[in-house]
Amino acid sequence: MEELVYIKEALSTQEALREHPSFQEGEKLPEVRAVYTFSQKAGRGQQGNTWFGGDGDSNVAMTVGIDGADVPVEALFSLNMALSLGALDYVCAQVLQASLKWPNDLYVGQKKLGGILIENRVENNKVLSVSFGVGWNVNQKDFPEHLPNPVSLWQVDKKERNLHEEAEKMFTAIRNAYDLFGKLRQEHGLEWTFLYYKRTYLHNLYAWNRWRMYRYQGQEVHARIVDVDLYGHLRLETALQGFLSADIKQLQYGFDV
Repeated sequence: MEELVYIKEALSTQEALREHPSFQEGEKLPEVRAVYTFSQKAGRGQQGNTWFGGDGDSNVAMTVGIDGADVPVEALFSLNMALSLGALDYVCAQVLQASLKWPNDLYVGQKKLGGILIENRVENNKVLSVSFGVGWNVNQKDFPEHLPNPVSLWQVDKKERNLHEEAEKMFTAIRNAYDLFGKLRQEHGLEWTFLYYKRTYLHNLYAWNRWRMYRYQGQEVHARIVDVDLYGHLRLETALQGFLSADIKQLQYGFDV
């Protein structure tokens, strides 16, 4: 059975993966599988945001589904870091100055190349399945003015890319990252695996260890990111309030200082 399936158009690739006839329950499914499209009409981002999909022949949207992971809940953020770093590996192979912006954006320099949306199905403290959605800008020449800081691979290096080939590369990078996560977990255990991914994640995190302005619970703070915990909460050192722990609903990036 094919692991990676192209669809001409989708409202969202998350829904398309669930509904695609090749991936229905009852069939023998690949453990890691994906759908991708160049025309996503209602892509979802973090916190209810929508994802700009371009004009239908410039960018790629993909959702990778993973079943049978049987990962304990305490390893969930380690898995999320692993998969996100896999997507970043794809970007780093093509352009310089790539990073992950917490919680789940792909950045080149100070501009957003793509977004990631991770959804998990958990039962009895086990992660049964993962839906890893990623959309990224490939050949887009211009963007709507209302988007604050977008960038495409074409804008970085002026290279026109084959979108099907880019989808294959991204899928391979994410699948390889999942395979590595499983190998490290089996050989070294959960605690070592978390520490390994935390170190790699922090070193690839946008604005890590750099003083800048943030908005924490509605208030501006001068702070720097110094750590991330087992559940994905950032630890920040502030100039005036000591140390803070922040989840996705509490923290927003401000302007560089």
